[in-house]
Amino acid sequence: MVWYSTIFDEVARRILDRLEIHYTPKHGSWLNMAEYLIEDAVMARVEKLLDRAGEVEANKRESGTQLRDLLLPMLISGQIRLREAEKIVEKIL
Repeated sequence: MVWYSTIFDEVARRILDRLEIHYTPKHGSWLNMAEYLIEDAVMARVEKLLDRAGEVEANKRESGTQLRDLLLPMLISGQIRLREAEKIVEKIL
């Protein structure tokens, strides 16, 4: 049994000598810091995209309101027909 433990210890030491052990703290590692930076960059980009989408939606509503205000009196007065108004709306929107 002594012979087995001597050979095992020698093999274990050779393996251990080849290993490089690095200590990385849990809350301050470079990987965590990189993760936080990436998360901040992604969230900033998402916020910009959401703001832009809100602006586009607001512009659509505004142009739709303007179009309605222009076409409705023309429809009521009989200057244009409904099909003509639909074609105008399709072209613009």
